[in-house]
Order: sequence, then C-alpha cells, then structure tokens
Amino acid sequence: MPSDGPAPDLAGPPPGWRVGACLSSRNGTHVHRAEHSDGRVALLKRLDRAAPDPLTRLRFQREARLARLLAHPGLAALLASGEDWLLFEWLAPSLVDRRETFADWAKLVPLLAGIAQTLTYLHGRGVVHQDVKPAHILFRGSRAVLVDLGAAGLVADDPIIGREAVGAEAWASPEQWAGAAPRPAADIWSLARLAGWCAGEAGWTQAPEPLGAILPRCLASDPSARPSAATLLETFRDTGRFAPAPGAL
Repeated sequence: MPSDGPAPDLAGPPPGWRVGACLSSRNGTHVHRAEHSDGRVALLKRLDRAAPDPLTRLRFQREARLARLLAHPGLAALLASGEDWLLFEWLAPSLVDRRETFADWAKLVPLLAGIAQTLTYLHGRGVVHQDVKPAHILFRGSRAVLVDLGAAGLVADDPIIGREAVGAEAWASPEQWAGAAPRPAADIWSLARLAGWCAGEAGWTQAPEPLGAILPRCLASDPSARPSAATLLETFRDTGRFAPAPGAL
C-alpha cells in the first residue's frame, strides 16, 4: 500500500544485485528480497537515511557492527555491507511455518539446544539478542538460525539503555518492558516462552527430565534466578537427545 509520507532515502543495492519485493518496512528500516544477476538470492536490509529518529540510526549502526564482528553457524551470514545497507544470506522458512514439526519433544529439544548454543555464543561476547521469537528463527537446512540483531543490546556500556523498550510483547521479559539494562536473562525468558509455544497445549508437562525441572526457572520474575544459556545447553545435552552442531562456542 502506498505511503502518504515522503519517499524513503535508501542506499544500494550493491553492484550486481536487484532489489526485489519489500518484506517489511518498520521504524526507518526496510527489508527486501534481493536477486543477483547470477541467480543468487539474499536478504537486503537498508536504512532510510531520511528517518528522523536518531535511535533508528544508532540501532542500524549497531546491527551492522555486530554483523561484521560475529560469526557462528547459528547466526545469519553477512554477505556484504556498505554505508546504510546490509546483505545477508537468504534463509527460509521460519519457525512460524514449522511449529507443528517441533510439537514432539524429541524434535523440539535439538531445536532449543541449537538456539541455546547460539545464545551462549552471543552472551559470551556481551551481546543480548532481546528479540528471540518464532519469526526470528529461520532455517539453513536443518540448522536453526537466530536472525535480526536490530534490537540487540550490550551488557556493558550500552548507550541506548533506558531510551526505549525493545522486543515483541508476547515474547519479551518483563524487565525489558520496564526499560532495564540488557541482561542475558531476558533471552532465557524468551526462549522458555518459545519452548512452551512449540509444545502446544501440553506445554512443559511432557518435557523430558531434567529439562522439565529447569524450564519453569527460565520464567522466574527475578532475572538473576534464571539459568544461563550455557546451563540450558548442558541440560539439553543431558537429555541424551542432542548432538551439538559444529562451530565453536
């Protein structure tokens, strides 16, 4: 639907790439399918340079910096970048489309373990994703990939602390909506909510032990009472159903 506002001032696309369908447009950031002349497909994220909100630029710049620095099989690969644009590998489908596949705990445990492995990597580098939800879990073959660092926060020296609430309401921890500083425990809350969503009506009642005992702790009102991503990862391994994916933590 055409916008009544001014046309966005968008950079790119990079040489050889054609901008395809717009997948989303929110808060000054525009996401497109991009197609290369050789047939490759990628995801192009661009900043509206005319966006009036300075936080939009701060968040985009942070995402760009993190995308260039972080490398893990559980994160989307950055193919190229430039001033005000990022080109990522194309991933599909999302967990939203595959929910029924993971209703069985035998399949859900490895999924959650892969996400916990990625969170362990991020948290170990002082990064909190802050927007873990089904729409941000995409797939590279059978590997679950956590995408979109646009809402990410830093554990130390975060200049955006207290300036906005981030995360999706249904998945974000209570402290996120209170404007608290980024803490890894927020991602643990979201991961537990995601586990319950995948499990469906039965929720955690059918979770294999010792997972069934630790998941309720992930929703503790006190963030310091929640287990770490590394502890969760070990718990997933203790179920005997998870073989760790390749890639250093």
